[in-house]
Parts: sequence; structure tokens; C-alpha cells
Amino acid sequence: MSKKVENKISARKASIIEQELSRIVVGFLSNNRNTVLNADAFETNIEKFYEKHKNAFFDAYVNFETAVAAKFSIREKISQFNCEHGINTRLTNIERIKTMIRGCEPIISADEMDYSDIKERFAVFLSDGKSDQRTRFSFPVGIIDSKSKKMVTDEVNRLKIEMRTLQDEIAFINNSMYIELGGELVEDLKKLGLY
Repeated sequence: MSKKVENKISARKASIIEQELSRIVVGFLSNNRNTVLNADAFETNIEKFYEKHKNAFFDAYVNFETAVAAKFSIREKISQFNCEHGINTRLTNIERIKTMIRGCEPIISADEMDYSDIKERFAVFLSDGKSDQRTRFSFPVGIIDSKSKKMVTDEVNRLKIEMRTLQDEIAFINNSMYIELGGELVEDLKKLGLY
């Protein structure tokens, strides 16, 4: 098999892992547990991306049960936070995304932010915490008080830490699978597109 095809298989594996990590963090935004929301999608149309990927499944590249357990752990924490702070969980998908990214205040207008701004904030949310001051969420003046702002910011920071931990765990699982299966077998499976 050519190097080009092998690279394509590796890229597909990396893409699936990236999609799963994104889905773990923002899965609570949708009633469909199989939804994939990737940061790159914010460049285009969120709704089209949602429709295209809502039935996508995370397959055997990493330990699925571990990923699902972690996803629902984060989902529960965010849902609890939403309830405690009176956040409307019946907002549309796009509005829910904007609500989280803008600091968990309900968004009245679906056109209030453009997609480039959403994409940037979402990418920062998924960052490793080493980026610049943009890692701080911005809050519209007069919409949320300082105490609530601090609570939201603290919660976001906790989720970012959990996200980094989960990334490490998935990387460890992935490496462990490689070792357990044996390097040669894994390389053969890669050539067949099965790993």
C-alpha cells in the first residue's frame, strides 16, 4: 500500500479522535447522543454539519466505553450547572452553542454573533490553556453580574482541565492498543483500514 494511502488512514484515525473529543465536550448541546460537532465546522454552516454528522459513531480506534462514560460525566455536570443557574435548556442547537460560548447567558437573537466569532471562541474552549488572553470568555455588558460571571468562568476552566485529562487518557488507551496488538499487526490493520 502506498505511503499516501497509509497517511490517509492515519489522518482518518486522527480525525475520528478529534471528532470524539469535540463531541464529548459539546454533546450536551443536542438531544442526539451521536452528534459530532467539530470546531472546524463553525467556518461553514453549523446546521448542515449537524445534519451530516448526527448519526456518526465513534468506532474501535479508542476505547469506546471509556469515552462514552467520560462524555456523560461532563454532560451531567453541565446539565446540573445549567439547572442551578436557570439556563434555558430548550434553546435551539445554535442558540445553545452561543449560550455556552458567550458565558452561559441565554441568547435572544440567533444572529447576535457571526460564525467566525463562534468558531474562535469554541477553538479557545478546546485549547490546551496555553493560548493568549482570549482563553477568557467575554460577557455582554449588563447581561450577567460579576458573581455569576466568576461562577461561569470557574466552571469553564474546570471543564477545560477535564478535557485535557480526557485527551491524555484517550492517547494512553490508543498507545496501549498498539502495544497490546503488537506493532506489526497494527501496521497490517492500518493498511487494511481496520485500525
